[in-house]
Amino acid sequence: MEFSGVKEIAQIQSSFLKMIDSLEEYRAFVPAAVLEGGKTHNAVPPEGNVALVFTDIVGSTALWARSPEGMDVGLELHNKVMREALKANKGYEVKTIGDAYMAAFTCARHAVTFAVTVQRELLAQQWPPELDLPP
Repeated sequence: MEFSGVKEIAQIQSSFLKMIDSLEEYRAFVPAAVLEGGKTHNAVPPEGNVALVFTDIVGSTALWARSPEGMDVGLELHNKVMREALKANKGYEVKTIGDAYMAAFTCARHAVTFAVTVQRELLAQQWPPELDLPP
């Protein structure tokens, strides 16, 4: 990236400082369960050809806005299910951002089994009633 002057540098600095402020606001708003690193995955990431799984809770932003307390409990349930399924299916938690996971597996069979397990277990959970989730 080329800079033609001090004005552009000042604009970039201003944008960067706004991003930092936004991150601090995010950290203040989001519960510790979202930010903690408490990973319970296999300690060694898979190598070579791997299968990747990306997950996300659809509509979570609206759920957070509607019921932060309910989502705090819901996210703890979600993370528990995710991490138990990762461990049971030999998955590696690459990273977590909010309610989104990136996981790696040594083979597609483990990845698919993980995905099916997670869906079944999430459907079986007793979610906080204030989330008003469909049955």
